[in-house]
Formats: sequence, C-alpha cells, structure tokens
Amino acid sequence: MTGYDLAHRFEQELRPYALLEELEHRLRRALSAALRQIKETTGEYGRPSDPNKLLKLSGKGLNFIDYVELLKRPDVWDATGWQFPRDSFAERLDEVRKIRNMTMHFHEQDDDRAEAMEKVRVALDMLKTVQPQA
Repeated sequence: MTGYDLAHRFEQELRPYALLEELEHRLRRALSAALRQIKETTGEYGRPSDPNKLLKLSGKGLNFIDYVELLKRPDVWDATGWQFPRDSFAERLDEVRKIRNMTMHFHEQDDDRAEAMEKVRVALDMLKTVQPQA
C-alpha cells in the first residue's frame, strides 16, 4: 500500500462527513437568519417554539428532520429568499437526511455510496448558489 492509496482511502472515508457537515452548517446559518428576519418583520418568531429553535440552531441542537420541517413552512422559506422550488428542495433534503442517518450511524448502505454522496453534493451546491459564504 502506497501513501497515495492511503490518502485516497482516507478521502473516500471522510468526504461524506465533510459534505454533510458543511451542508448542516449552511442550513443552520440560513434558518437562524430566516427566523430572525421573521421576528424583525412580524415582531414575533412565527410560532411559540421558534425562539427555542433559534437557540438550538446556534448550538447545533436541532435534528436534520427539524431543518426539513422548518423549510417546509412558507414563512421560513420566504424569509430565506431562495429562488428554487420549496417542495422539491425539502424532498431533496429529506433524502439527504436519510443518507446522513445511514452515514452517521455507520450502517452499511444498500445503495451505491457514490450515488448517495452525489445527492448530498447537489443539495450542497444548491445552497452554495444562494449562500456563497458559510
């Protein structure tokens, strides 16, 4: 085994975690900003649980399903200012959530790992177009 082989294997193993971490970081940042904008615009956070969600977002306390559920809300989606279809993006993120859960809990994936990571990469690329800085 060469150094190149080892580096290549290391990259294959860690890349999914890096992509998922960046995606979650961008989602947390966007959702925090969206909830703050709702508060500034309406004087309220939208729902009684939203201040708690904002605290959890800042401390990485929400689960991935919470991100999906927040983005399904029209008020939160509108506050993001994103110009792609809400429902299809929420569905894409729900697929990513399943991939994330399999990856983070070290389950063997039945699907092709490269195909799963491509789904994560596409979702991340979409976020990068609307949120260039992470």
